[in-house]
Amino acid sequence: MVASTKKRERVDLEKIAAQLASVKLLAIAGEHELILRASARFAARSFIAGEYRVSVGVRQVILYLDCSSFDVTNAYQAVLPEKIWNQNWKKFKDSYVAGSVEGKIGWSLANIFRAGAEGRAAKENRESGEEKVSAPYPIVSAMPTGWQIGTELGDPRVPDGTLPKGLDYCLNGEYLSGRNGEVSDGFEEDSGKFALCILEPQAGGNDPRIIATLFATPGSLRVAVSSSEPSDTPQTAIKTQTQEREREKELREAFVQICVQRAETAREEGAQTEAMLSGEIYLNHHEIHSPKLPKKSAE
Repeated sequence: MVASTKKRERVDLEKIAAQLASVKLLAIAGEHELILRASARFAARSFIAGEYRVSVGVRQVILYLDCSSFDVTNAYQAVLPEKIWNQNWKKFKDSYVAGSVEGKIGWSLANIFRAGAEGRAAKENRESGEEKVSAPYPIVSAMPTGWQIGTELGDPRVPDGTLPKGLDYCLNGEYLSGRNGEVSDGFEEDSGKFALCILEPQAGGNDPRIIATLFATPGSLRVAVSSSEPSDTPQTAIKTQTQEREREKELREAFVQICVQRAETAREEGAQTEAMLSGEIYLNHHEIHSPKLPKKSAE
């Protein structure tokens, strides 16, 4: 019985790992360059494991772009103005700043709105200067090797009650396309939509591959476990919470192990998983080949 239950749980976790995030690329040939469009989608997922409901989501992701024969220009970025933030998210942010950041880690308030707080984001994207609490929130930030989507605080637009319990403000829906109030910067096409970037061919470049790989940053993975049985007494409630934490730890470890195995398979398919830093979790990748560009006419 226990073995069959564990097997079902693993099957469900494998399904979630495959469905949690996706990225798609499309390259359009211009006169002498490529217009690269991209869409990253995220969806929190849940399943029932015995007497528990298990939910999984992510708050912060890195999109690593491998295009060795091209130079990247006009990289897409986007911020969210305060007027579209969820009111409860503002309280969550203030609590996070006062407790988790200043109390435990010792970061300044400016770091909350500094693109990249953990993993590669902290290493590659350090900005200077103080920012006010009401400064626009960076939902997509360009970095030397790709893009950061979200921060450790997730997405402030997500309405309360739309995600499973415990997954508040996890990434949800489509990103990199200027949706739902994003104030975007980058290459705007005639249609009004924004491209991910412009790719300019390097002299002598002969690798047509363009590969996007999604990684969850350290600490951004959310695994929430809630009991379906009501707690009749305070003692029962404490016991239930303890059991939920134990199950959460167990399922998180199992999920991460599944992602490690998926990363090994993805590497064989061409994903740049060797670029992952310690603690980052492979989610998804997409590879395309560059269309041929028109030959430059002789002057």
